[in-house]
Amino acid sequence: MSDDGAARLFAYGTLLHPAVRAAVCGRTLHGRPAMLADFARYALTGEVYPAVVEAPGAETPGEVFEGLDAALWRVLDDWESPLYQRRTVAVRVAGSAPLTAQVYVLAPAHHGLLASSPWCPREFARLHADAYLARFGTAW
Repeated sequence: MSDDGAARLFAYGTLLHPAVRAAVCGRTLHGRPAMLADFARYALTGEVYPAVVEAPGAETPGEVFEGLDAALWRVLDDWESPLYQRRTVAVRVAGSAPLTAQVYVLAPAHHGLLASSPWCPREFARLHADAYLARFGTAW
């Protein structure tokens, strides 16, 4: 891994939903399936979106998006809020060497918000995506 992953995002939550991603980013981003090792994805208490935290031996599926620029990182940093910290991690993409990417990890001060249940992107899409987009769509 020779680069710092500054132009790549590993998404594991609501940004996996194409309409959410387009609303937040203001453009279409196409990703590739990827896996993040040693992190687990959980629901947050009282919310419909998730967070990841370090968890040795766990794996979190998601997608890696490439070609992000400084302007888009500013948008994403604002949207993700102080709940999260952006970190550089290694991700695995089928058929390629490990890549570095940026991921938003739940800040330690907010670990008390973690629910005990995992978060499911299909459940989000089926049950919550429309209301989520309606509620937050104008904030972006």
